[in-house]
Amino acid sequence: MNPLRNESLPTPLRIILVEDSEHDLIAFRRTILNNRPGTIIDHAYRAEELIDSLATLPDHYDLLVTDYKLPGITGLELCRQIMDAKVTIPCVILSGAGTASVVLEAFQAGVTDYLIKDSYQDYLRILPQFLKQVVRNFRNRHHAELFLQQRKLVAAISEIFLTSQEDLSPLYELTARRMAEELNFPASLILLKEENTFVIKAVYGVSAPNLLNSHFPVENTICWQTFVATCPINTPFVACPNCALRPFGIANCLAVPIRLEEDTMYGVVIVGDYKTRQGTEVHLPTLQIIANHLGRVIRQTEDQIKLRHYARRTAFLLKINQLILTAQSPDAIGQTVLDELQKILPEHSGIVLIFDLEQKQGTILAQAGPTLSPFARDPSLPFQCREFIEHQEQGETFCNTTLIPDHVCPLCTAMQEQGLQSFMTVPLLVDHKLIGTLSLCSRLTNIFSREYQILAEELAPPLAICLQKAHLMEEALRRRRKVHILSRRLSEVQENERKDLARDLHDSLGQNLAGLGINLQIISNQMQQIAPPPLLDRLQDTMSLTAAMTDQVRGIMEDLHPAVLDDYGLEAAIRRYGTELGRRFAVPITIKATSFPRLEPFLESGLFRIIQEGLLNAVRHARAQQITVRLEQYDTYSSIMISDNGTGFDPADLDSTQGLGLVSMRERAAQLGCSYNLSSLVGKGTTIQVEIQP
Repeated sequence: MNPLRNESLPTPLRIILVEDSEHDLIAFRRTILNNRPGTIIDHAYRAEELIDSLATLPDHYDLLVTDYKLPGITGLELCRQIMDAKVTIPCVILSGAGTASVVLEAFQAGVTDYLIKDSYQDYLRILPQFLKQVVRNFRNRHHAELFLQQRKLVAAISEIFLTSQEDLSPLYELTARRMAEELNFPASLILLKEENTFVIKAVYGVSAPNLLNSHFPVENTICWQTFVATCPINTPFVACPNCALRPFGIANCLAVPIRLEEDTMYGVVIVGDYKTRQGTEVHLPTLQIIANHLGRVIRQTEDQIKLRHYARRTAFLLKINQLILTAQSPDAIGQTVLDELQKILPEHSGIVLIFDLEQKQGTILAQAGPTLSPFARDPSLPFQCREFIEHQEQGETFCNTTLIPDHVCPLCTAMQEQGLQSFMTVPLLVDHKLIGTLSLCSRLTNIFSREYQILAEELAPPLAICLQKAHLMEEALRRRRKVHILSRRLSEVQENERKDLARDLHDSLGQNLAGLGINLQIISNQMQQIAPPPLLDRLQDTMSLTAAMTDQVRGIMEDLHPAVLDDYGLEAAIRRYGTELGRRFAVPITIKATSFPRLEPFLESGLFRIIQEGLLNAVRHARAQQITVRLEQYDTYSSIMISDNGTGFDPADLDSTQGLGLVSMRERAAQLGCSYNLSSLVGKGTTIQVEIQP
């Protein structure tokens, strides 16, 4: 029986709390009063408020609780002054600072106990029981020396678990050794509950190499029945004929449960002796405190490890997402993910499989590591196992432990043939539709930890979305290339038709008009002396109309396809067109060119149409007084710029009907594979720039 647990507490319990945080004060009051109504809680914001009345504290209070960090005198200094004044009152420090140096300094100063205020405020769940136990321990005066021993052990355990180490096994072993040495027992064990049994996590002083990590059968022992009743035990093992420690010579033991909650057992702490000894129950209070503190530090350490795992997974997922964004194709995305997973766990093989649910066929998108996956040999294998596809469609991750159906499955058979011991497939879902799977496998046993499985499951949704997006982008690009090819072909056909029409006009109508003009000139020369003046005037008017018609036909031919473009290139064609257009509209058009090269005929024709449309817009709509066309050649690209000093406009104000010319220029530039940029301000003119990549 534990005398600390059975001794009654003062009624009402009187607590003086030194706390400068209003939030923590309210949380403290609510937690204590909900658990123990009637408790008297007085409060001070600063330690200095108590300095002058230290000697009378035991007369008014049963417990002092103080925050570590206070304005002025710290909580630790307050406790040190209480101990120096030999004031007999238990002192508890509550603080978010949990370093080993702070804890050791607190206990060395005589602090009764120390509780870390974690950020999740989990400490509030244990706070009432923790404070009640502190008072009980302190009031039990004949255990004063044992009390100091308790504090030393708790500090040692705290120091042991203040580590960034993720494998807790060495920490359990060190705790078991310190516990046995401090309590003067030759053997000790730490058992933690896993599902419905206990697993031995640490053994000290017992010569049994296979005992570590083995299951401890306690269901049929007095130990188990006692733990279910929430009591520690102090009994010779002779009373437990089925105890697993008896074969190792342990004759007497002390055992207490590790509890994280009042009704939840997390494990067991045991110290044992090879001979029967009396009076060992005096160590039960210490062992109970060790178990309680061990439960707290294990919980805190596991929470920290989980937080580190979460941070590591988040960093990994961020890195993966960044790499995925740089990848362009679905296979590059899949390969990137597998390569990064391979860096974390190189002992496995990975494959990304894309499903065609209608054809019931899989396609290998990417592979990494040795070719072990049965999917690599037969991509249709997933569809040969109906249960596999059904569970994947429901978003369930499959491991080798879950792929054990009642009947023989082709997937299981393929795994056995490959000698696979570890196997995990994570479904790739988009809008609840299965598009593929991320499959990982290895011939090693149980290499996929829970953390690795969580990582793969968190990686699957963004991977599926990116694969789907990349697939849609590829399809869009494929269609865009097809449209581009058709558009280019259409432009080529239109340009050829323009060229043919210009040639036909030149060869037929142009020649006929030229002949008609010559005949009229001959007739005019012969009739100058014999024809009356009215007839000569009519003849001269006919000759003028013929000349005007000839100029119009020549202009139409130039608009359809200027012959100079084929003979001398874009620069010469623009100079000629700019001169004629400037003369027609009485607007000065300046052409500036610096070593502009000849381009492909298709490209020159398209660029000529863009410049032609830009110049016409400037003279017709912008009311420009000066227009400049620059044709420039750079090291890596060529540039065409059309600028004017006209009225300008706001591009955002144009609707689909007002900007047809501008739209046609942009679309033609896209057909040519050129970049197009338009800038304009009201009253500041307009600039159009087209860049031609080699």
